[in-house]
Amino acid sequence: MIFINEILPELEKDPIRNVNLINFMLQYRLYSVDRVGDSFLIKGRSDHSWIYISSNNISEFEEIVTMLNDDDEYFAIIEDWMMPHLIQDKKIVWKLSCMKLFFPDNKEIPEAKSRIEDINDEYAEYIFKHSKYSDFTSIDYIIERINKGVAFGICQDDQLVAWLMTQDDGAMGFLHVLDEYRGRGYAQDLTYKMIKYLRKQNQIPFVHIEENNISSMNLALKIGFQKDRRIHWLYRRNKLEAMLEERIKEKCKKNMENYIQMISEWFAHIIITETKGTIDHSWDPPWDHSGRLVSTDEKYNLDEYPTFFDFLDNDYSGNTKASYLSGCGLFHETYIEELDYKTMNWISDNVQLVVEELIKEDNEELEKWVNGLDEDISFSIENADDIVWEISNQDIIADFLVFCYPEEVKQKVLNTDSNLLYERGKSNPRK
Repeated sequence: MIFINEILPELEKDPIRNVNLINFMLQYRLYSVDRVGDSFLIKGRSDHSWIYISSNNISEFEEIVTMLNDDDEYFAIIEDWMMPHLIQDKKIVWKLSCMKLFFPDNKEIPEAKSRIEDINDEYAEYIFKHSKYSDFTSIDYIIERINKGVAFGICQDDQLVAWLMTQDDGAMGFLHVLDEYRGRGYAQDLTYKMIKYLRKQNQIPFVHIEENNISSMNLALKIGFQKDRRIHWLYRRNKLEAMLEERIKEKCKKNMENYIQMISEWFAHIIITETKGTIDHSWDPPWDHSGRLVSTDEKYNLDEYPTFFDFLDNDYSGNTKASYLSGCGLFHETYIEELDYKTMNWISDNVQLVVEELIKEDNEELEKWVNGLDEDISFSIENADDIVWEISNQDIIADFLVFCYPEEVKQKVLNTDSNLLYERGKSNPRK
């Protein structure tokens, strides 16, 4: 195991190149630290699980690349020469490229003229709404950075009109001035303030600026920042995983009306044929308080359930499952669990359709994956069921199919007016 204090002295030999990595290591939990010669592979988490690589040796870097796996998706501060090694055979979901600039130690900085104050996380949503990088960040990340780093702002007319923060790697970022307050020197003053603050903390002031952002680049150079190198943030995916998820989503979107109809008919069947249940504890033994579900003989009144979710979450389906808890051996399931089951089955049916289409298209990515399975499965329509089973149960997109996408699909019906959903399905109620 390699400890942080063992590699910091090595990274500090090239402080400008490694400043991002050093700052990240000191602030966030690291999963792993690996070394190949004088090169380092660091994995840790802030808003995502990020991969940092410090290297200036091609052979060491190539060895580091062999240590990566398909779960390594988010990469930070990647240099130009590294990119071809990281993107081959991968789908690039997004890439953000910037010039890295640093402020030299021997450069003097004047005092800010504006009244600048610390800002708190109450402004996080406001800052997010004004960020042109909303695709790459989140409100939660901004809250964390305000609380964990430093954030300065300028207020005028009882509102925040300009701000500057530090990123998870210590870079100055999120610089923004509202349009109507530009030209007053606020961006420059905030930058002066941040540089002075970072210097007092014995940190290197540095920024990342997209090269087509001419105004920000000119401001940084005017203040005295110097260009270092172009760097990239990268979100990559296994091509097969990304392709399957995309095709499954497309297929489900095309067939979404069928899903909504199926759920409405199931809901109507419950309302028409079932009665309300309640948990009766009168027969519970001293050692178990699970209770038993008994019918009240009371029909459902839809006016008691404003939305479909209100019904699902409050009424029992009659199914039970082991709780593995002392004193309460069984859980009584509500209809929400039955909706989960129906949703996953519906998605699985669409996966089947997608796989059959890909087989007919002779999709090379899927065929290569099937041929690499330990199981004796050929890439053919006759084996489509087996291929779907392997896709659903192996790491390839299991989390997507079981945890992520079902929640997204269910949102199409959960907040629907219960009366409207019932009316849609009552002409053909079925279980």
